[in-house]
Amino acid sequence: MAQIFNLGYYINKRHIKMALELLELQLEQVSPLYNTVDFTTYRNNDTTIDIESFYNDFIRRDSFYYYNDIFQVLNYYGVQRAYKIREFHYFTWQMLVLYYAVGFYIRELLDKYIVNFTSVYLKKPIDVFYGGNLNLAEPKKSKIYYYEDYKEFLHLKETLTQPEEGKIKYAISLDIKSFFYTIDHKILLDLIDRKAYSTTKKGLHFNEFTKEAIEFYFKYLVKDSKGIPVSGQNIISSFISSIYFTDFDEFVVDNFLNTGKFHYIRYVDDFYLIFSEDSTKPISEIRQEIYDIENEIADFLIKHLKLSVSSSKSDRFQITDIESHLNFLNATGFESPFEQEFDYEELYEDSILSLQIKDKPAPEIFSECIEILKELKLQSDTLPQFEIDAKKSSYLNFILIHKNCLSYSKSAEAKQIVRQSGIFSDLNNIDFILIKIKVLLHLVTIDEEYRKGFFEFIVDALQSGKSLTQKITIVDRFIHQLQFLISESKGATKDELIAEYNEYINVFIVKLEPLIELCTNGYFKILFKALKNEYSLITFDKIYDFNFLSDKKCIPLVQQIKQRNINEKLGFYNVCFNHLLNEFQNLFEMIMLNGTQVTAKDIRDEMAKDGFTTSEIKFVTEFFDRRNQNSISHTNEQEIGFWGVGQVEYEEYKKNVEPIIRKVYNKRIKKQTLYNTQYKMLGG
Repeated sequence: MAQIFNLGYYINKRHIKMALELLELQLEQVSPLYNTVDFTTYRNNDTTIDIESFYNDFIRRDSFYYYNDIFQVLNYYGVQRAYKIREFHYFTWQMLVLYYAVGFYIRELLDKYIVNFTSVYLKKPIDVFYGGNLNLAEPKKSKIYYYEDYKEFLHLKETLTQPEEGKIKYAISLDIKSFFYTIDHKILLDLIDRKAYSTTKKGLHFNEFTKEAIEFYFKYLVKDSKGIPVSGQNIISSFISSIYFTDFDEFVVDNFLNTGKFHYIRYVDDFYLIFSEDSTKPISEIRQEIYDIENEIADFLIKHLKLSVSSSKSDRFQITDIESHLNFLNATGFESPFEQEFDYEELYEDSILSLQIKDKPAPEIFSECIEILKELKLQSDTLPQFEIDAKKSSYLNFILIHKNCLSYSKSAEAKQIVRQSGIFSDLNNIDFILIKIKVLLHLVTIDEEYRKGFFEFIVDALQSGKSLTQKITIVDRFIHQLQFLISESKGATKDELIAEYNEYINVFIVKLEPLIELCTNGYFKILFKALKNEYSLITFDKIYDFNFLSDKKCIPLVQQIKQRNINEKLGFYNVCFNHLLNEFQNLFEMIMLNGTQVTAKDIRDEMAKDGFTTSEIKFVTEFFDRRNQNSISHTNEQEIGFWGVGQVEYEEYKKNVEPIIRKVYNKRIKKQTLYNTQYKMLGG
């Protein structure tokens, strides 16, 4: 029965194969969308995995929880926008493969639900997207570009809110606070349980034990009972987050869409409820109706999904004419996709937003964009943060997505316009770069002179220990922008760019290495790994061999290791302490006493017989005594004298017991050799 507690009882080799196929597809991409720091580290390393060995050595018995050097998620902080820092998650390659395998398991569980409800929703005014589409039958044919979904989402948002004579269109948008980070694991798994068909659950061994195993795994990933990882192009997280919203989708269908008045569109957690009213209807009535709808939605989200609404970021839109329609579209979303992807002019094709550049030649569009940037830079002489309104921010994107304008921006004439504008002269404001980083990095890297000047600006900025997260974000985006330029270049130009790029990389390595140990942000280590492949992100002096931990008789030992590791992540050192001692006792009994369960006194006596030192015996004896005084071991005791274990004390015990554990483990080899010798002497 012990195997049912293992994640490897549910996740099998088929799911690992599917995960690898999807990841192979993603790694093959040359698009800027996949030109990120994590994918750079993957491409620089051997990503070959033998599925049979991977499953048997690490997954089948959950022994992967022990190998922190190869199964790990590192938290780091990066700048999402000029004044917004966000937590991200970096997966080691093996952990990413496992995470994708778990995602495919969930996708397989929900296959019938997804197929059936997709058919139902075709007959309803509802359209939901998650920025991809996992293909169960052929993972390499999965849809992996979020902009394809986003394009359709934007198209619907525009067409559904087009002005209509005699009518006024309304759009309600509620912002979810920290959505990815507040997904409750238990609610998620209960939701999956309710939506998966019983026949599918039976075939995939899905039950309460499965939920417990997956919940444990998610908790291990994010060090919390809520939240799912956020990382570069992680389609599994997008899929899971969308599944979390399916109860809300059904609520909207039942309570609003069945009335025939509303249309609902959603892209992950970005959603709009759209409706129209006769232009003669009093605005006070409509206002009250919208207020009631917002409260119904907020009540459902907090009650059923534990999701809170950010009122300050929620919006109500009224569309009466072309101007208000343009303002709505500019204010609600042509921004985020272009932070990483920009060569998709079709997003604007047939859009009302194209009216902003209708009949304008590329030089005129480009010059207008430069004027916006000049205005923006002037703000550096004022105290407030840099600020750019949604309409101008959206307009600047034309430099990157309009083919003629993008081509013109690389011309000698355009470079001269940039030079005369002075936007890169006397550059000393990091937030100016971050306010529209994709546009500004494009402009500053198309010209060799500006590239070198910008490189010197970054190197000089790194001399100061201030705003390091912002600076490392710029370094990251700068080198990946150069990689993109190299991928688009040919012949001698390509060779020159590669030489220039390598020169920059060598300097960055020298400048960043001293900062790695000084800065607590793991971003430095991850970027340094991308720059210098041989750098090791995680140091781990392992004791156990994977062949040993994957043995069936070690299941109880692995369970102790799992619990110890996750409670270290959660900071529950009381619990860690007990599991650490249990790990030692379990190993000792297995190797020294043929699996017989004994007391602390028996272990002490056996250590004395087997040649352990006096100090080792004294330490282990004291360890057991301290465990007996650990408050978590005696939760019902009323007597004074039981106290908890803090981090410092736990780490001291761990430091002292690990050499003894290693010594016990090494005796296993000697005992096996002795057994084999005796067996042969007896004629075996």
